[in-house]
Amino acid sequence: MSAPSGTTVTLMVGPVVAIPAPASLTQAIREVKVTQSETSSGFQIAFDVEPAYGDTTSTGPNLEWSVLLKPYNRVIVTVTLSTIPTVLVDGVITHLELSPAQKGQPSTLTITGSDLSAVMDLWQESLEYPALDPELIVEEIILSYAVYGMIPVVVPSSLAVPPLPTQRVPIKTGTDLAYIKCLAAQYGYDFYVAPGPVPLTNYAYWGPQVRVGMIQPALSINLGPTTNVDTLTFSYDATTPTIAYGSVLDQTTNLEVPVMGIPLYDLPPLALFPAVAVNLPYVRATLFKHQGLTVAQAQVLADSIVSKSTQNTLTGTGELDAFIYGAVLTARSLVGVRGAGLDYDGIYYVRSVTHTISPGSWRQGFELVREGLGSTVPLVLP
Repeated sequence: MSAPSGTTVTLMVGPVVAIPAPASLTQAIREVKVTQSETSSGFQIAFDVEPAYGDTTSTGPNLEWSVLLKPYNRVIVTVTLSTIPTVLVDGVITHLELSPAQKGQPSTLTITGSDLSAVMDLWQESLEYPALDPELIVEEIILSYAVYGMIPVVVPSSLAVPPLPTQRVPIKTGTDLAYIKCLAAQYGYDFYVAPGPVPLTNYAYWGPQVRVGMIQPALSINLGPTTNVDTLTFSYDATTPTIAYGSVLDQTTNLEVPVMGIPLYDLPPLALFPAVAVNLPYVRATLFKHQGLTVAQAQVLADSIVSKSTQNTLTGTGELDAFIYGAVLTARSLVGVRGAGLDYDGIYYVRSVTHTISPGSWRQGFELVREGLGSTVPLVLP
């Protein structure tokens, strides 16, 4: 596929360990679509193929494709912009769709897939983890997928205490993915598998959502020749902030203890006027119903409910041309916005990005979020 000037798209495919795709396959790519979000990633690739696709008597490239493009074969898409390679997605094929030739148009084979967390959601089993705290359980599960180049990045929680086998034994009764997400929810954590930094490697992150770090090149709107965004629309939802309150039966003392969630704003905060504070007293109140926790665990979970409800009050959605922007906008990171006015300029968390690459074109659709209006920085650098 001929990518936009200055860019190169590389496709790797194969069972477990992907290898560079044959030229007949890469040259037939009609469109590559990759979506990265805060909790998962997915892809869809459309190929122009001959009408005889699937004919196993063929000795041409179609037979080679049918061997490579099988369900749960691994697919890696890397894009190079200005000599800098970025792994957009590393996942497995979960769906195939063939649209036969019609009205003079070639047949189209479309493969759809998910990131490597999909292989963690196949096998249900009952397994005990005696005397292991959640961090060690998560690391043990992730390391079992080392064949996919999966590296655990686990953030310990100060509340995690290894249970005494005489009191309780952690038991996994579902899939690895479901169990890891269940453990994450207990501490207000996120879990996702992200590709890179080089092909055939991934990191599996289990920990709190991170809204600090390097800031990507700014998204500029209404700034004349420096404008690099085609569209950008903001939406402020005053109904999202939530206060969690209630009580919990402390499993250590067997006493009923009141619990009230406290909004733990991002440090540093992204918005000057967080909605949960500005909207008082008109804030939704949610009854805290979780039991079987210590008071400390219940407080962390209640705080997490409040924080997650406020983090996405202000949403910005838009689209840009990657070549004009000059960089690969990535999810789960920060980006600046300028030219949108005092209330909407500033730093945002990139919640999701959808890359659509076709011959001569590379579009990036994005969703930005933060907890309210107003910029916390006096100036957004380009």
